[in-house]
Amino acid sequence: MDTEPKDSLLRSWKEIAAYLGYDERTCYRWEQKYGMPVHRAETGASKSHVVAYKGELDSWFKATFTKHGGEVPDKPARRPSSRWLLASLVPVAAVIFLVLRDRTPASGQPADFHIRGSVLVVVDESGKELWRRDTKVEGLLDEDTYRAVFQSVDSSKSVVRLPSLVIRDVDGDGRIEVLFAVQKRDDAYGEGCLYCYDSRGKKRWHFDAGREMRFGGRTFSPDYRIYGFGLHDFDGDGRQEVIVISYHYPQWPCQLAVLDSKGTLIGEFWNSGFLNDLAFPDLDGDGREEMIVAGVNNEYGPCLIVFDPAHVAGCSPQTGEFRSDTLPAGSEKYYVHFPRTDVSLALGDIVEDFRHLGVTGNKRLMAYTSYGLIYELDFGLRCLSVDCGHGYMMKHNELRAAGKIQSSLDDAAYRETYRKDVRYWDGRAWVAEPTPNLKGGYR
Repeated sequence: MDTEPKDSLLRSWKEIAAYLGYDERTCYRWEQKYGMPVHRAETGASKSHVVAYKGELDSWFKATFTKHGGEVPDKPARRPSSRWLLASLVPVAAVIFLVLRDRTPASGQPADFHIRGSVLVVVDESGKELWRRDTKVEGLLDEDTYRAVFQSVDSSKSVVRLPSLVIRDVDGDGRIEVLFAVQKRDDAYGEGCLYCYDSRGKKRWHFDAGREMRFGGRTFSPDYRIYGFGLHDFDGDGRQEVIVISYHYPQWPCQLAVLDSKGTLIGEFWNSGFLNDLAFPDLDGDGREEMIVAGVNNEYGPCLIVFDPAHVAGCSPQTGEFRSDTLPAGSEKYYVHFPRTDVSLALGDIVEDFRHLGVTGNKRLMAYTSYGLIYELDFGLRCLSVDCGHGYMMKHNELRAAGKIQSSLDDAAYRETYRKDVRYWDGRAWVAEPTPNLKGGYR
């Protein structure tokens, strides 16, 4: 065999089959039945690597087929007719079509939207309409309002709102879903619903916010508006959890709901006051992100609440009319409230709240009140400083000029008072030092 040229060597069943013009199974059968000359390394076992020489195969092929059937065939013995082939491919093609149809809409994936009266219209990247759904809700917010918070929060706005419409792969299957919360201009009739549609516009699930609740001996009806929602993969499984913030209309009980990607409620916390913003830093450096919620406690003032996202339950710490009649204590890691300012007190029943929560690269939390007071905290929730934004200065000076407050922003002790008056719920009482909720259900 040393006299064979190198280019005559075939190094696998695939090369042998290609050279002879037959499939590998046929060639393997010929070796077993007719002794087609192939060579195996070392042991010669049937599963060893095979080689063959073109010259040997040519000689064997001619001799074998002359001996076993006359003329040497130049094509496989039988090929299916085109009619049979077409008939066999039809059911296969149908199955492939159904699979692809379920995976990707013919016109593309959802990428954008329009609001036409009461109708949600979803389009692909080219602007081609994919599907539409009529909410049948009169007074639906217009497209510009939905678009202002489409996909994510625009923190450059003076009033920060969570999204009411998100187009994203929620369950990690490669297909795009549309999450849509009904928002109206006036009353709450028809609101309080979050819908999840698949890429073809079929409703996968919906979530009804709120329910009848009792606080301080008073019953609140199940009329809720969805303020907005956020998406975040807390457990790293590729599927997004959905965090929905809803509040009673026209009162104050606020529901913080955590849903899995299938719309199942997996966590729920009730706050006696509004909640406005979310952030997801790893505060304690254990590799797992916490969830921080910013808003207001109607009894105490601006508040920050820290949760282990896997354990969201119970209600805020309250007394009197703000205390829940039925819910257990909250599972939060931290509940922090901030003092009401003299600006807030001078305005009567208007309670200042946190509107926006930011996280810096240097492990700082920046919490901004509705009037522009800015609190800086470290990741241990210790308040480092308090500053006055332009909006707060204007409101303060206006009230001072009207004789409604006496304080001066130039007095360093003014801001220092607000820094020192931050309080932490330890599960039994409000304390001055950063302290976790020692009775929180997460422990």
